[in-house]
Amino acid sequence: MTDYAITLQRDLALPRGITSTWAKDVARRTLRHQQQPRGAGLTLVFSDDATIAELNEQYRQIDGPTDVLSFPSHEGEPFVLPKSAQRHLGDVIISLEAAQRQAGEREQPIERELALLIVHGCLHLLGHDHATPAEEAAMWELQDQILQEVWGESDAN
Repeated sequence: MTDYAITLQRDLALPRGITSTWAKDVARRTLRHQQQPRGAGLTLVFSDDATIAELNEQYRQIDGPTDVLSFPSHEGEPFVLPKSAQRHLGDVIISLEAAQRQAGEREQPIERELALLIVHGCLHLLGHDHATPAEEAAMWELQDQILQEVWGESDAN
């Protein structure tokens, strides 16, 4: 049994060299870094620009695609669960098309871009944001710390 329940769904084939095991491991490293309780879970969804644009419009009233969206399950009224129940943190939806574009623009491997988007999305599930300069600095620092663990070096934006 693993320490976290990470589910992966995909609408498109994963890029060459990317496995579901690797993607789940990046999410697990984020949850461990943030000291989430054992048994917590989330869903990673790899989709396309059209799907994420539709979600972006529906839930954020922003026209067009984005690279990653996070839907925390703890928003709204709290739901009481038995202590033995797994805590589902929410869903992270990533546009593989946007990730591939951004990797090309940054001249970096797709693995680095996807790791950044997974970490970023997971941090949003855990309540981190970048709406203000101070929040952005704190979130970017966390991303860098986690990506250092993933890659063994700094990968700050």
